[in-house]
Amino acid sequence: MQRLIFLLFLVGCDHSIESDRRCQLKSEGWVCDEDMADSVPDLGDMAQPAPDIGEEDTGSPDMSPEEDMVSVPDMPLPPATSCAELRERGESTGAHTIRHAGQDHEVWCEMEFDSGAWMLIGRSAAGGSGSFGWRSQAGSLDNMAAPYSLGLVDFPFTEILVAAQGAGNSVGDRAYRIAAPADFWSSCQSTVCAVSVVPTAGTCNNVSMLNQTGQNTVTDHFFFRDVPEFVPYGLFPQGFNTFYEDCVGGELNSRQGLIFIR
Repeated sequence: MQRLIFLLFLVGCDHSIESDRRCQLKSEGWVCDEDMADSVPDLGDMAQPAPDIGEEDTGSPDMSPEEDMVSVPDMPLPPATSCAELRERGESTGAHTIRHAGQDHEVWCEMEFDSGAWMLIGRSAAGGSGSFGWRSQAGSLDNMAAPYSLGLVDFPFTEILVAAQGAGNSVGDRAYRIAAPADFWSSCQSTVCAVSVVPTAGTCNNVSMLNQTGQNTVTDHFFFRDVPEFVPYGLFPQGFNTFYEDCVGGELNSRQGLIFIR
């Protein structure tokens, strides 16, 4: 009788369990879905440890910002167009290359005398002859035995330096800075142009034989004189002809000379 009652009890429990939720008979007794759910951890609530990115081995070295930067080689500067530009770049007195009207020219730059940036355009030589002057090309920078004339036509300038020759291409003991017209090449072609003169070496203050220049189409000398009529005076291939031996002629007469512009 007791066995029958127990069996009926089991059937009733099984029915009630099946009608509400699923249950399983385990060693500890009947376990239903609700009980099992309580015993199973909620995976969504479990904290997942975040990986330490800083310690992750990526296989690449830790590079500093300087190492990350790409090294770009220095680009060469374009050719200078004047001795003044070369002076700004820190160049010293000597032979340099400049570009004028699309062509490269080797020139001599005097970077120290009277604030520098002077470009040599004429140098006489004892016994010299031949083409010589503003528009003439003759000789070479390194041949001191022959006259040199650059002949760089239409090169812009506003000052002229007339000087006795020192050693090589250096300025000697007599030198004069001349303020020239900005349009010298056009306005002083076949005419004489009045200019102002400032002594920069020596003791002569009134050098009247340099008060007029121009006539830049002449091809046998650099013209300078005291009056506006053209008579051939100035620097010739063989040296200065300023007529006067004293300060009127700048104490340059019969001496070897240099002409610079800037």
